[in-house]
Amino acid sequence: MFTHLFSPLHVVATRLLLSGPDAEDVVMTVIGEVMNGRSRPKTDEHLRRRLFVCVRHEAINILRRQQQQRRVYHELARRQQQPDTDPLTDPKFDEAPLFGQLSAEIKKLSPQRQLVIRFYFFDRMTTTDIASMLGLSKQTVLNHKTLALRHLRNSGLKRTWQRLHG
Repeated sequence: MFTHLFSPLHVVATRLLLSGPDAEDVVMTVIGEVMNGRSRPKTDEHLRRRLFVCVRHEAINILRRQQQQRRVYHELARRQQQPDTDPLTDPKFDEAPLFGQLSAEIKKLSPQRQLVIRFYFFDRMTTTDIASMLGLSKQTVLNHKTLALRHLRNSGLKRTWQRLHG
């Protein structure tokens, strides 16, 4: 049955992905998941339909991930062309003691949390915009922001601020 359906499934995936090797990977992944799945379709027609639906969904998920990655790469490339607009890479930003320490603490965060902090606080992007650009849910962006702020709050920046202005 699977050898009979491989060719039509491959054609569907290739039309969606425009790539033969990616289509083959999708078809093989879907067939493996269906073979090892908990519930088996009762008839050959149900199996055929399930395979085609799963291949379509998997191909669409791959296209979405590729689109999200392209958006992030374009945004990062745009930022690298305009380094003066990013306060965390501006040498003057690092000169002030508090800002230098803030920059160092932000650099300790995971890359995704760094992006969330930069987009939210320095570029004034909304949570929804950040989520769509990075391909995350709004709740994940909020979690990254919360954990990053918790890290910054616990890093000793408060004591430095009090020493400078106290």
